[in-house]
Amino acid sequence: MVSFAVLAPVVFAACIVLCASGVSKLRRPRAAARALRASGLPGGDVTVRAIGAVEVAAGTLVLIWGRVPAVLAVGALFMGFAAFLASALLRHVDASCGCFAERDLPPAWLHVVLDVTAALAALAFATLQRSPPGLVAFVARSPAQGLALAAGAALIAWLATQVVLLVPAAFVSYKGRARAA
Repeated sequence: MVSFAVLAPVVFAACIVLCASGVSKLRRPRAAARALRASGLPGGDVTVRAIGAVEVAAGTLVLIWGRVPAVLAVGALFMGFAAFLASALLRHVDASCGCFAERDLPPAWLHVVLDVTAALAALAFATLQRSPPGLVAFVARSPAQGLALAAGAALIAWLATQVVLLVPAAFVSYKGRARAA
């Protein structure tokens, strides 16, 4: 059986990434608005900022409060992102995903896999924990373990972000060199 020790760092990392992505959309919504329009969905800066606000709210609620409804909201957001990206990839939409403000980041299957992983981890966390604690509550209850959990979640969030930002470009670069040789 998957335990709190396995799921909590992944879910809290997903919440950190969700908050960062939400803040990015609040500050610079244009890339995400372009991605929505390129995918045939309605949306401008106001819509993207609303999505960003929901991301920040859901991620923050889980980090501070925990609880099943907030964790399920995080899972639903990540599943929605995965569906959006998969749709864009299958329809060959040429637009940034909009997750990292103005940074041009085309949709990639790796991003879909990470989003689905975050969604499934949140679902499992909400299902296996009757009343999942937030990270802040966990740190308050057990400072040493809580700080280690927070550091681990932050590291996982950073690594996942680096994977999404760097790995797809590295594969494209490698394929280009392989063709040239």
